[in-house]
Amino acid sequence: MAQISEIVSLSAVEMLKLFRKRELSPVDVMAAHLDQCEKRNPDLNAIFGLRAEYAMKQARQSDERWSRGEIRGVLDGVPVLLKDSIKCAGFDYFHGSASYDGSPAEEDAPPAARIKEAGGLVHAKTTMPDYGMLAAGVSSAFGVVRNPWNTEVNTGGSSAGSGAGVAAGLAPLAVGTDIAGSVRLPSALNGLVGLKPSRGRVPHLQPSPIRAAGPMTRTVEDAGLLMSILTRPDGRDYESAPACEDAAFRSLPDTPDDFLKTKKIGLMLEMGYGQRTDRRIRELIERQARLFDELGASVEIVPKVAKSDPMNALYLLVQSRAYYELMGRPESLRSNLLPHVDQWCRNIERRSAHELSTALFDLESFKSRVIDVLAPYDFVVSPALTVVSFPADQVAPLPDDHFAHCAYQIPFNQTGAPAISINAGFIEGLPVGMQIAGKRYDDLGVMKAAMVYERFRSSEMRWPM
Repeated sequence: MAQISEIVSLSAVEMLKLFRKRELSPVDVMAAHLDQCEKRNPDLNAIFGLRAEYAMKQARQSDERWSRGEIRGVLDGVPVLLKDSIKCAGFDYFHGSASYDGSPAEEDAPPAARIKEAGGLVHAKTTMPDYGMLAAGVSSAFGVVRNPWNTEVNTGGSSAGSGAGVAAGLAPLAVGTDIAGSVRLPSALNGLVGLKPSRGRVPHLQPSPIRAAGPMTRTVEDAGLLMSILTRPDGRDYESAPACEDAAFRSLPDTPDDFLKTKKIGLMLEMGYGQRTDRRIRELIERQARLFDELGASVEIVPKVAKSDPMNALYLLVQSRAYYELMGRPESLRSNLLPHVDQWCRNIERRSAHELSTALFDLESFKSRVIDVLAPYDFVVSPALTVVSFPADQVAPLPDDHFAHCAYQIPFNQTGAPAISINAGFIEGLPVGMQIAGKRYDDLGVMKAAMVYERFRSSEMRWPM
């Protein structure tokens, strides 16, 4: 059997190739990942509810299927982590908050169901902040989640544990969810590939006009493998889009080197709202944009996207969402909500219905402006976030505005367009993410652009395992 460090460094695609050759078994793989979880998680706090016996039983069943040549699906035997917000039968559910009692989920949300159907082995859930309402790894239920590249700095959020867990080798695949950057931000801060799909592309519960579930992996190819599963239909999500050709996501390595030739790419280096971008990040992304130019794309600076700051309107929307969830918790548990999130969401108590209605229409105006400005471009390249890092125990770089560093993500959640984060290099030894966004439903095109970039980028990933 290969060494544990070698096994947990494998991509999911590499594992599956070795399964086919019978050079590695799902039992070996799961045992190695459980060992890695035991070694690394005490320092990272990336996962909870580890079910080792259950996982090994599932791995043995997978091994038997491989030996008979009767595999269940394209993920058979591969370990997968699911964010706490994605319900998975038998696993405790907190939604990141001690205002929940942690009772096990009774059903599989669509992403969990698709993974199990494909033979993926869920062995743990990943930690997250309360209700997903922070872009940081701080939680009343789980405490502080730490970044494996440097445990003194933040993972980002809200898919905090998914970001830390995949980077540290606790699994090759994870699923996060994204309302205002919650897949892309922790992917950027942990060096991962993280896709927020087009609205409706990946079925989820409860249906939402702004939240999307998406893959978090160490390679674009693995993200495509996971997307080929997650996009399969589920009638319980009435907001989901019609089914797409899932096999195309598994063919990303076939993307030609000249895919970007003649493509028009907008370079977006400031949003005009939110936190100002660190100069070093701007310079890094500008250098990376030259690679797109060398690969045949036409790159130009994007005009100012926003005429006014959309963040206050967005805050009203998500505060009302969090407040509704809080009021649905038993009164005896409500006081357990993280104080920062509690104070923040209770702002809605002082706002009028007129203000909320105005905010919703202001966001519609913002969306129209974004679509108009970005219409000429096949893809838009930008920083994934405005800062290189911030302390692990902080709720945000700017505590009085805990979504200010999410400025680059907001347009694509609001318009429902796909956007991916991929590592663009390092500053102070920490990964820096680049975002590539595209037109709605062109998830495959965005991933192809990321695939070509990954193929030609100069930075080398040495994972902190």
